[in-house]
Amino acid sequence: MKRILFQLFLLISVAAAAVGVTHAYFSDQGASTDNALAAGTLDLKLSNDGSGEGADSVNESIVGKNMAPGGTPVAGIIKFRNSGTIEGKHLSIAIINTCSATGMAKYLKLTKLTYGSDDLLTSALQDLNHNNILDLDDWATLNNGAGIEGLTLADLDVYHTLSIGVQLDASTPNTFQDQSCTVTITGTLTQQ
Repeated sequence: MKRILFQLFLLISVAAAAVGVTHAYFSDQGASTDNALAAGTLDLKLSNDGSGEGADSVNESIVGKNMAPGGTPVAGIIKFRNSGTIEGKHLSIAIINTCSATGMAKYLKLTKLTYGSDDLLTSALQDLNHNNILDLDDWATLNNGAGIEGLTLADLDVYHTLSIGVQLDASTPNTFQDQSCTVTITGTLTQQ
């Protein structure tokens, strides 16, 4: 009886294997190719007048020659634009003063500093050198040299205007006659 059961088991196993081997299903595959993933760009452009495409840098946005203590302020503008492909969020504007006489930037009084309609003299700057003047030295040392932070520049291809007015303060000592400062203004656009 065991032998009959074994032969029956063997016969069923062979039959099942034969059915499994001879039984087939169709199949097919498809592929999606050339899937490109590319990073976008932030591309900060500057202009002195807001015309054209702008440039990575501009010269002589504000120039004052033969300035006298308490004299007429000089004025200038820089326009910032993101010509990249992704929206930025914040613009920081820092300055570096290179003066022929130490301390001169403390007497270059800011008479106007606006970004769009925002008055940065009252909202962003502080008298960090405690001379009762909001000056180029205060701006250069603001936020450990990072300057004015958190300005909005979210939209693409739209110029935003920074207006600057500077006056040689009436309290400027005689030792600064025939001295000068060169100011580098740097904008940094970030996503966050």
